[in-house]
Amino acid sequence: MNEDTQLVLQNTSNQSVSILDLQVVKDCGPPLSGTLFIAPGQASDDDVRLGFNLDSDDTDAESAAGWDTSNWKPDYFESKFISFSPGEQRVLNIRAATSKHSCTFTYQATVLEGRTKFYQTINDDGQPFRVTAIEETASKTPFSYYSALYAGGVYTQSNNEHGEFVKENPETYPG
Repeated sequence: MNEDTQLVLQNTSNQSVSILDLQVVKDCGPPLSGTLFIAPGQASDDDVRLGFNLDSDDTDAESAAGWDTSNWKPDYFESKFISFSPGEQRVLNIRAATSKHSCTFTYQATVLEGRTKFYQTINDDGQPFRVTAIEETASKTPFSYYSALYAGGVYTQSNNEHGEFVKENPETYPG
């Protein structure tokens, strides 16, 4: 599964600001079971795309040209940085992917403001981001491992014009 995050950053300083590095700080374990909420990401601005493979020991941002992790290029910040003039905004589209684990994680940015370097933690309103892999099963129905399943957005099978989460049968979804 993937956790997609779109960060809209703005330089509110009167000096240039640069992001010199971005890493993921993670804590991973086995995939979760129980109730699963699943919904696809929606449209996003296409600016800087970064990826983090949570199954890897490497915590550096990868260049994510497309969302297929096999096409990602390692160490985005090895040869690049992201600069902001005073008042300028930049959009970062970040994907954290795992196919083996359940992870909680935050991002740590190395920022340079003028001549001052500092570290900025990026989280989900004070909490870590969370994602879990879908547990592999021998069943033809990939969600049969879960006791309950709620699908949202275009993943709903019922007539749901607003994309709300709808309870689905994990034994038969998708049917």
